[in-house]
Amino acid sequence: ARVAFPDRGHAGPEDSVGIRYSDRQPSLTVNPGRIAPQHPAFAGDERHHWARSRKALAVEFMLRGQRLFMIVCHFKSMRSNTRREEDYAKKQRHAQAEVIHGFAADLLACDPQAAIVLLGDLNDLPGSRTLKLLKGEQFYNVLDDLPRGQCYTRRHGNEPQALDHILISPTLRRGATARIPHNHSDVAPGQEPASDHDPVVAELPALGNLASGE
Repeated sequence: ARVAFPDRGHAGPEDSVGIRYSDRQPSLTVNPGRIAPQHPAFAGDERHHWARSRKALAVEFMLRGQRLFMIVCHFKSMRSNTRREEDYAKKQRHAQAEVIHGFAADLLACDPQAAIVLLGDLNDLPGSRTLKLLKGEQFYNVLDDLPRGQCYTRRHGNEPQALDHILISPTLRRGATARIPHNHSDVAPGQEPASDHDPVVAELPALGNLASGE
């Protein structure tokens, strides 16, 4: 098969995935596995007024012998009733971004050429502190190359917003392109969209080159 999934153990809902380093290559201790599910940013914390939130999932694939790590996220919702609740949620997303960036950065520390994709509904905008924390100095948001008029994945009222993102590690950046089919946000009046968010499509030719040894 072109793509293989190394099934590695069965993690429970509170079990945290780790990184194993062997033969100069990182791999996940369980596959798939949740990243820090008991961290207050995900499990909730009354002191910070943080609610329980969806956990991030790390998955490892093999593509013709080349490892590909994908980290799927759904950060704390922007939906709030008051400015104070909005501030709590924003700070929770910041904490979530720091946790996920830390895990991805550890993978890169093991292998600077690691192929890593961070993606999902991050519930924050390009240029936000959430995205800056998640990207750090190492990861690149493929949406940054899109014309501003095309860079949105939903509409809040009449305001277009880009809340869904795909971030990639340095080894995947060469030739990377993205597009957003506005199948849902630009639905015709009177029609019911299948989702309130548009998909984000990324093409990563560097991944194919790595897998073929080029």
